[in-house]
Amino acid sequence: MVAEGGINLEVTVIEKKTREPMEAAKVKVTNLTTNKDEPCTTNKDGKCFFLLDPNTNYRLEASKETGEPDTKYLTVTATQSTIGKVAPTTLYSVLELEKVKKGVAIKVENIYYDLDKWFIRPDAAKELDKLVKILKDNPTMEIELSSHTDCRATAKYNMQLSSKRAESSVNYIASQGVEGRRMIAAGYGESRLVNKCQCEGTVVVPCTDTEHQENRRTEFKILKF
Repeated sequence: MVAEGGINLEVTVIEKKTREPMEAAKVKVTNLTTNKDEPCTTNKDGKCFFLLDPNTNYRLEASKETGEPDTKYLTVTATQSTIGKVAPTTLYSVLELEKVKKGVAIKVENIYYDLDKWFIRPDAAKELDKLVKILKDNPTMEIELSSHTDCRATAKYNMQLSSKRAESSVNYIASQGVEGRRMIAAGYGESRLVNKCQCEGTVVVPCTDTEHQENRRTEFKILKF
């Protein structure tokens, strides 16, 4: 519980999708000066309490087991600092745990490329940085990162373009310190459209720009936890 007169930290762990507090989650706070860990298990309100040293940086980590072999909560980390903080005070951190299933595609939002290009733009890099953090927080996880196009242009061209885009994403993530062996790049072109759009063949189904955009996406799926 909160200590009187010190610098306290209240950590709340919530489920990312439901926003509900998570009981029995594991929280670990590491003093980055001494490398000493302090573990805690969240209460029914999803909370843990810690007494912190002054003028110190900390690393926070939250995790929880599901009991299911193909499903887990992704471990998540954050930082907290008491530098410049004066006791008595209480700091607050909220950590969100996301449940994922092995082999199920997860869309990486807002990954856009210039027309007919595969270079990683600065706005896409910011989104890929989120995946970098997930991989660093979960150091044994291996993924397939895939790129998909809409159905415009030929199927052969789209397959080549998506392969280059997937490889560019994997190379960017590797450049941020994630081992390349943990990632597979896959380009699927227009072979996995998510809607009714069809641009070639005996049946052509016209689509709006918004519908085409739904098909132009980057995804990752977990191969190994």
